[in-house]
Amino acid sequence: MLQAIQADVPKLFVIQNPPRYVAQWLRRQLQRVFAAATRASDQPGSLGDICSRLSGAGINIDYAYTGITQTPGKAIVVMVVSDLDKAAKIVG
Repeated sequence: MLQAIQADVPKLFVIQNPPRYVAQWLRRQLQRVFAAATRASDQPGSLGDICSRLSGAGINIDYAYTGITQTPGKAIVVMVVSDLDKAAKIVG
């Protein structure tokens, strides 16, 4: 049974007696992760360049998000990757 609850977050779902695979997925989502962060140019193609370099090194990107910085023309990229140390050397 799925039930939406009004809260400070956009939507919160409560699942009562979830199937085993759903419970396992939820536990994985709540694990602590370590992320790599780097500055990039705030222009088209800069994220693609970073992704290409990581892909060429055999590093998977689990997820990523970007944001602007206070420095004009610069952005920040935060990524959760399969090999944090190796990724830091490549994009750091």
